[in-house]
Amino acid sequence: MRTMAASDERREVAERLRAEMGFYDEKAVFNAVFGRMPIEMYISERKRLILRIADLIDPTCRAVRSDTSNDDELVCSECDSSLGVSLRDGRTLLPRHCACCGARVMRGDTDE
Repeated sequence: MRTMAASDERREVAERLRAEMGFYDEKAVFNAVFGRMPIEMYISERKRLILRIADLIDPTCRAVRSDTSNDDELVCSECDSSLGVSLRDGRTLLPRHCACCGARVMRGDTDE
């Protein structure tokens, strides 16, 4: 049971890290405090670092259409391995996790 709790806790931490990136505006803080902005690259690198940490805690992927195969085939956005297919009625048959890289497959804006 501890594994389930730890897994849920990891997902919650990763989700909070990703969600707070929308509110993260270090540029405004620097402008208010110093009247100018230091190197722009610093901020983008820091944001990338935070998002990378979230991805290490809880790796996710999306099902995307393959450029090289059948139009109905969906592949992992992270490793390009086959994930599932799109049905004619618009539904998709997808696993919860990618069998190749282990990333949690996100469906729409949330994971189902």
